[in-house]
Amino acid sequence: MLLDRFTGKKLKLVELPDEIISGRYQVEQSPVQYQRRYELAVGQLFLNEGSGRWCCDQASGSYFQSACSSVESDASTALNELLNETVSDVAIRFNDNGTYNFKSVSPLLPPTVLGRSEMQPLEILLLEIIKAGHLYEIAFRPKIELIQKEELVLTGRAKRLSNKAPEYLAAHSEDWQSRTLTGILPKRVITRLNEDNYDIYENRVFARLLDHLNIYLVNRLGEIEQLANIFDAALTYSLGGELYWKIGTNICSMWGQSFSDEELEHAASKSRSTIESLRFLLREVRRLRQSRLYQAIPQNVRISSQLKLTNVLAHDQHYRHLIRLWNTWLKTQECTELDQDEKIRIAQYRAQLYADYVQLLVYHALDAIRLNPNEPNATLVVEREGFDTTIKNKLGKITITPIFTDLNGVNLPIETHINTDGQRLIVSPLNPLQAGKIKPSEFMCPTFQYSVETITASPLELFSIENLAMALQRWYLKRLASRYGQKVEVGKSIVCSLNFHDSKVENGSLKLLAPLQSTWTNEFDQAVHQLTQNTGIRLAHDEVMLAKNNITSAHEDLLRLSQCQECGELNVNFAPREHDCVEVRCDCNATWGIYRQKDGSRTFKRIPSSIPSGNVHFGRYKDEFTI
Repeated sequence: MLLDRFTGKKLKLVELPDEIISGRYQVEQSPVQYQRRYELAVGQLFLNEGSGRWCCDQASGSYFQSACSSVESDASTALNELLNETVSDVAIRFNDNGTYNFKSVSPLLPPTVLGRSEMQPLEILLLEIIKAGHLYEIAFRPKIELIQKEELVLTGRAKRLSNKAPEYLAAHSEDWQSRTLTGILPKRVITRLNEDNYDIYENRVFARLLDHLNIYLVNRLGEIEQLANIFDAALTYSLGGELYWKIGTNICSMWGQSFSDEELEHAASKSRSTIESLRFLLREVRRLRQSRLYQAIPQNVRISSQLKLTNVLAHDQHYRHLIRLWNTWLKTQECTELDQDEKIRIAQYRAQLYADYVQLLVYHALDAIRLNPNEPNATLVVEREGFDTTIKNKLGKITITPIFTDLNGVNLPIETHINTDGQRLIVSPLNPLQAGKIKPSEFMCPTFQYSVETITASPLELFSIENLAMALQRWYLKRLASRYGQKVEVGKSIVCSLNFHDSKVENGSLKLLAPLQSTWTNEFDQAVHQLTQNTGIRLAHDEVMLAKNNITSAHEDLLRLSQCQECGELNVNFAPREHDCVEVRCDCNATWGIYRQKDGSRTFKRIPSSIPSGNVHFGRYKDEFTI
């Protein structure tokens, strides 16, 4: 039995489609045999370990792959590794610090990436050898092997006869031109030819080394360009520009946990310098691959990782540098080829780390919208259920489901959301090639009209916290705003004796239109006491406490609705309107409220405290949605 993590439904193994999404299905009840040899325990996921296919008992199929060209696939190898390492680094530090100290761990790029912007040992060595001209000496003055072979040619073309020529002519009269008294005149003879052979072991090492360096430099260049884009974007957004000032401040504060301003500027500068060096090296390597020597070596020739130390490789003034480059390149590769079982275990471990990372992101996003679950008066409860993180309170429940794969182009189940406890938000990393290139204005906040919504987040994405904060704020406010104007269940005998400010009684029920004054509990107790004194009605204790708790709950909802997201102040500038609408204006000039539309529907709208000129991204500080 398997669990569909997108819908929460259980299904049998034979019910799986031919193409599945990596991480969508989880093992339930009993272990299953996976890929014919590995046993997936209960709670583990069906994950693509790199083969692109899955096989389980009698069922098999393929994994969904996001569309990308072959060039992008080659360039994304190092970026995927960068994504894995950054997620691992952040998640491990979060686990070490715990949920109560989540603020000490930034979910953005960790400080360990600073070293990646520097030139690596292989690149330094390659630059030194290319500038010294050793590789060009090999390419244009290579060691060759002289091959002597015999060939039957016309007499006019023969330059040096073979020792076998007389014997051949004696046995083959068809190759005689004519016969004389003194001998014969040959038409064709066996000649001895000398030929240069470039395809020797040392030159094969040279050719395959160029192939390895080309792949390495392409991947490395893509990685550094991605880091440079992120660093430059952080510097650009820290100076304002396209962002609302509050978002820029939040991002700078989060970046400050990992990098100082000087470190960030140095990393950006160093990345640009490294990019120029890598581009130079890549041009030189590709130029060497156009040489006659490289073209003379067959492409299907392979060289084992452990080179044979020939005299030429050991002592030649140029060829000996191939050994240095080869060994240094070898250190950048995996020491051993992992078997499939180990790849599956690593995939499970990385999925668990990404789930930890998403949990950290949830805590930061809730703290950004002033709903920190660790505070004493917190109204939200955050719990971890396997890989998922759940957020729940009296307003409803939302499940955050991390999927550690690119979901670009995937078809998600579309079901209208009607259950307050059935909302699910899927969080997945963006394709590393796109991370850092997506502008904040391109973010599409979930509408929460369907049971399954998606959002992207990873350490490579600058706006991960802001985007998730906007999504969770919309989910929370959508439920909070829908409760405005609802009737508060209070006993009929009690409701008539209450006289709260900004409240009214409709059909025997109490309706609160604004937060109550701080003395409302005393007013409530006095009203109940006065009711008992005047009428002689002795109210049951449970009835009084139920009414008081219901009023407290409605009052707390109004207090949360009155809190400004920009300055955090609780506002009493409530302006109730007809049809259960309201407008709240903060002293900082931010405005929000519930407004009635022409078609009779209600919408929640938030307007920031200041609206600068130009195309500015306001994020969660400017929002509008239908209640």
